[in-house]
Amino acid sequence: MEALVQLSGVTKRYDSGAASVDLPRRGEDEAMSEERHMQKMTEWAGLFLEPGETIRAAAWGRSRGFGYLLGVGSGRIAAVTERHLYVFESPRWGRRSRARGVVAKHPLGSVRPRLNGWALRMGDERVAISLQHRGRARRVVGLAAEGSGTGSMPPAGRRAAGAALLTCLAVVAAACSAGPAGHPSATAAGGPAGGSGRVLHVGRWPGLHGTYRTIQAAVNAARPGDRILIAAGDYHESPGSAAGVRVTTPGIVIEGVDRNTVIVDGTKPGAPSPCDPQPRFQDFGPVSTHANGRGRNGIVIDHVSGVTVANLTVCNFVGASNTDEYGNQLWFNEGAGTGRTRRGAYHVADITATSTYIAASAGPHQVAMAARTGVLISNAAGPGTVINSFASNMADSGFHIAGCPDCNATFDRDTADHNVIGFSATDAGGRLLLENSVFEHNGAGVSLASENNQDAPPPQDGACPPGASGPQPIAPRICTVIEHNTVQANNNADVSPAATTVLLGAGIGIGGGQHDLVFHNDVSGQGSYGIVTTPDVNARDRFPNAHCQGGRAFPPFGCAFTASGNVIAENALRHNGTFHNPTNGDLAGATVPGSAPNCYRGNADRSGRLTSAPHGLQAAHGCAAPRGGTLLGVELLCAARGVLADCHGGTGNAALSPLAALSHLLRASFDAAAVLNTRAIYPTPGNYVAPRPAPQPSLHP
Repeated sequence: MEALVQLSGVTKRYDSGAASVDLPRRGEDEAMSEERHMQKMTEWAGLFLEPGETIRAAAWGRSRGFGYLLGVGSGRIAAVTERHLYVFESPRWGRRSRARGVVAKHPLGSVRPRLNGWALRMGDERVAISLQHRGRARRVVGLAAEGSGTGSMPPAGRRAAGAALLTCLAVVAAACSAGPAGHPSATAAGGPAGGSGRVLHVGRWPGLHGTYRTIQAAVNAARPGDRILIAAGDYHESPGSAAGVRVTTPGIVIEGVDRNTVIVDGTKPGAPSPCDPQPRFQDFGPVSTHANGRGRNGIVIDHVSGVTVANLTVCNFVGASNTDEYGNQLWFNEGAGTGRTRRGAYHVADITATSTYIAASAGPHQVAMAARTGVLISNAAGPGTVINSFASNMADSGFHIAGCPDCNATFDRDTADHNVIGFSATDAGGRLLLENSVFEHNGAGVSLASENNQDAPPPQDGACPPGASGPQPIAPRICTVIEHNTVQANNNADVSPAATTVLLGAGIGIGGGQHDLVFHNDVSGQGSYGIVTTPDVNARDRFPNAHCQGGRAFPPFGCAFTASGNVIAENALRHNGTFHNPTNGDLAGATVPGSAPNCYRGNADRSGRLTSAPHGLQAAHGCAAPRGGTLLGVELLCAARGVLADCHGGTGNAALSPLAALSHLLRASFDAAAVLNTRAIYPTPGNYVAPRPAPQPSLHP
């Protein structure tokens, strides 16, 4: 085996029998450490090969030469075997170590390839792998084929192989990212790896026109395995219809050449600018019986598996506030509203989902129209990944996943800014991982909830399915994990006048969810609560398979779900509770008599003393926490933006009547006299804005 580690600066050669490694001129101990790391990684990568294959050459991109792609302690491995070129996501070393898996592989045919650093030789053809450095967003951006001498392969064959590898490696960065053990990637499970079919070009390219003028036309012509490559442009797809682009072909890749200039635009053709905010240029879709549009969706993956969408922007697809059927920018729909989950692999990478339209600025017939969700995953059992994506200005959630008892999904390195909720999971659990992401300036940061509605089947339950184990030893039977995220200043009441229900100012909230792990997050600047667990009571909507499973039915009122069996551990909190109402602070937990406790362990306030409601929530043994009381219930109802109580008068008195009814249903104690005239001041909405997002790192700059 020839194994090379290439770093910037002066290097020396270290030979050790089966391996030779380029190392910097440093101490011998460090050199040996580099060799051991390389040996470990190639041994680990060998576990994922096809039977009978061995690694003949491997390269590992290190931080000073090529950059860690997933933070400290991780990178990517390129490896050549007798039959394939592989790219692996390397494991993370140390305390947070976990395997990542195969990113992509491509058949090499009869060519005898050699890997030299990050350059691949196909006979006499040299194919160099280029990387882009932009902060944390480092990508394989493409290949450049060089040379044309005679070799073991005819020139035409070498050019074809180079072109195929160009397709393969270009897709690697956008469409391939394996999840941790137990959370496989779409490609690893049969999703598109790129390079296995045709490349269909859309739009105007330098010096030529693509075969297709619209994305929908290319989608209609695509076959499984094809890749649709979209040139820069503002694409007003299917004006007036319910969906801009509807995908009904499995196993295809839809990819833009530049994330910021390939725009799937929900506004009307002729709008003066991409994603134009003016009401007269909004496309409200098919006309309803009320003489106004019902709304539109952007890109809809309609009951098909193995589709990748990468490296583009979707904007200004709006829908009515009384339905989740429209207003979704990117929607993977495997059966919304059916109560059934279908196995469907999907992959989302480097997507920007946004809107500039503010409903309040439209006429009276459109005041409830707004962009609802950035990336929506409905009733899909995966495996699926959503990585390196950005969502803003959504009246519901930036990222939302629903209707999957075992989602088998990973959200990694995503950002949600200026949404009503940054990330939400409703009736979604099992293997579900949210990690390394940023949630800021939303109404609330992260929300896990059990609901008896179109997102059925309830409840939201993060317990591991049979045969699976959780990624963290602190809770080995929990597979829904919220970890290593930055959650800050989610106190925004001014996202949309058509906003969904939200616990304003909550960093991470679990409403009626069960068996979830909230671990090692950084939560700061939250007005109401850093991390909060509450019951969730909602109406008994008549949807298939929505029968109050996991909750308690109260026929006159609805369904009640209790947050129980959750673990909140080792989170860093600071400067929370800035609304300064009673009970506002770092941690809060409203419990119901007879329910399993939630566990609080090792959480710390880095700005001072840890605050909690009730006091002493994080007990010595973690799970022996005191019960919640009436005061906390008042503040929770007031923070919920007037859904059950309008507390705009500055006190919680308006919450006393609905809280008394809820306490009676849940058989909880209630003392109205003790909380009369309690301070309850929360931001009042009204100054609505929809800022355009800054340009995001693109796969192909």
